[in-house]
Amino acid sequence: MLTMWRQPSAIQAYARTAYQCHRQQISDVCKAGGLLVHPFPPEFPMVDNTGVHRYTTQAFKSKTGFRPAAHNNTANSNVNHNSYQSGHQSYNNTNRKTKQAAANLYLYGKFNETDNIELLLDQVHLRSLTVQDLPQFLSKMNNLLHHQIDLDVLLKDDRFDKVSSTLHNNVRALSPSSLLQCLEALFQMSNKDIYLIESLEKQVQWLLWKMSIGSLIRTLAIHKQHQETPLRKKLLSETLGVIEKRWVELSCPKDLITLMYILDDNSDHLFSKVETRAFDLVEKMDVKELYRVTYLLSRRKHRNTPLIRALIYHLNKSCLKLSNMHLVNLLYACCSLKIYDNHLLNKMSNTLEKKVPHLESNVLLFSILTSFSKLRWHHTPVLDAVFNKIFAIQDHLGPKEISQIVISFSHLVYDNKDMAAILPNFMPRLHTFREHDPMQWLEIVWCLAVLRLCDQETAATVLNSHFLHHLEGLDPFRKTLGQLRLLNIAAAVQHDLISYNGPLIPHDFIDKVHLKALSRSQHGLAVSVTTALSNFAPLNKFVRTDVITPYGYILDAVLFVDKKGEPLVYDEHYGHEPKPGVNRIAFKVLDFPDMTLCTVKPTGLHTMAARHLIHLDYILIQVPYTEFSDRLTTVKKMQYLQRRIRSAIASS
Repeated sequence: MLTMWRQPSAIQAYARTAYQCHRQQISDVCKAGGLLVHPFPPEFPMVDNTGVHRYTTQAFKSKTGFRPAAHNNTANSNVNHNSYQSGHQSYNNTNRKTKQAAANLYLYGKFNETDNIELLLDQVHLRSLTVQDLPQFLSKMNNLLHHQIDLDVLLKDDRFDKVSSTLHNNVRALSPSSLLQCLEALFQMSNKDIYLIESLEKQVQWLLWKMSIGSLIRTLAIHKQHQETPLRKKLLSETLGVIEKRWVELSCPKDLITLMYILDDNSDHLFSKVETRAFDLVEKMDVKELYRVTYLLSRRKHRNTPLIRALIYHLNKSCLKLSNMHLVNLLYACCSLKIYDNHLLNKMSNTLEKKVPHLESNVLLFSILTSFSKLRWHHTPVLDAVFNKIFAIQDHLGPKEISQIVISFSHLVYDNKDMAAILPNFMPRLHTFREHDPMQWLEIVWCLAVLRLCDQETAATVLNSHFLHHLEGLDPFRKTLGQLRLLNIAAAVQHDLISYNGPLIPHDFIDKVHLKALSRSQHGLAVSVTTALSNFAPLNKFVRTDVITPYGYILDAVLFVDKKGEPLVYDEHYGHEPKPGVNRIAFKVLDFPDMTLCTVKPTGLHTMAARHLIHLDYILIQVPYTEFSDRLTTVKKMQYLQRRIRSAIASS
């Protein structure tokens, strides 16, 4: 049997081009002629002036590495000639349309090469345009239209009228994907519903219930971006309604994620259904799809706990082969959704430790730092890498970025000896907040006090009567927080600085603080601690809760005990000179939000509080959740608190 590669170039060209457009048809034609069809190489060969692709012997050898058989063999030549005559005659008689297919394929290839709309229209005028060519043609025309000619002028062109007629007359022959591609191109060309768009829209409307769920999602995406006319808004609403009834058909994670990207805040009901489907499909998702679903949940601030747990489980099983941006976004998603999974955060941290030194984007760098701060994730190697990067680019940072550095490091209590070296370079830029945003400036000064980097001049900018006026007019929470910050800074200049000669806040300033906005005793772990404490030291008589100190730190519980640790009546000792053998015990409950993760220790506020409260006559007992939560019974909780009291008295 004669192979296709041994035939003259004409039949090779016709068969090759038809093979791409009509694979089964050309296969039948070749078999009828006794030809064996081989797969064709993807590259297009030379094109002659008839528009037909032809192989030259040299071009064919260079592209395929195949050397045709020599034609000087007489026996083979006669056999080849007879087989060729039979195959060529059968080919011409049974498939005359193949030549036209080759010409159309040439035209299709020319769409991408043309960069002039006039030449593009001339090609349509000279060649016949099939239904299959329309999506490619309109997409190319859309790319050229806005740069070269107005649509209204184009609609009056006879050559484009030929395209319009072909599309209008064959709209029902278009597949849903081709139909949507044509519609998208026309939407981008015109914000008005011309007759051609109306024709396509009616076809889309008729096909809504017959489309695949993937095509429906694409229809929704196209119309979501083009809401210029009532007809487009109507079709968007109808498409959304159909998807809401057919959401159970979602079986591909890619389609599900695309739909999650498209849905807005007004589609909460449908989004909850999509979340349910995501839970069913989570096992089919690869790591990028798991990341995208997690990120999309964080964008909507929707914490679907079962779905999040499933996503974390599969993320922990997979290798986090994500780009820098995706990895940083996943970290942000964990921060936004309050995902404190140690295994996942450690995996991300180990990867970031290698990537941070090579980051070129400051946005990604500071996103990592902010996410670590909000997650309270104190991973020292990554923080060291971030600081080294900051040290290298310190001259190019703006005030907002520098404030992020100071706030994040203070919250995580990240103490780097080189921070004091770069601070003089940062301070002139930070001073811009002093006039434009006084409360942000107060937060920066307070963070510097946490890190023991606040000098006299900086502290004096907030510890004066003029600055106190900025607290007026704030809501109760922010006002109380600001007042406590000032008291903390006043304690810092008194105990952390060698000598301070600047202004101080008034002595009666603490009387203006309203603690109701920041009460802790009725929330979280503090309730469990005070309840256990009341079993051997009843509240009110022996114990006071939510006690504010002169330094602005709130104590969860305060009581007086004797040298054996037995509670004493509170009113008999409060406000009097301390008697020998009487100790004032202060409990500071460190709940989950009060401790850093990875490196477990108190956050910046509680670290500074412990540093300053030793200068008052309190014996401070910090109760971390890591110890107290393990005591499951009331008796064990009581015994733990009593043991801590006796231990504190013995070491005082």
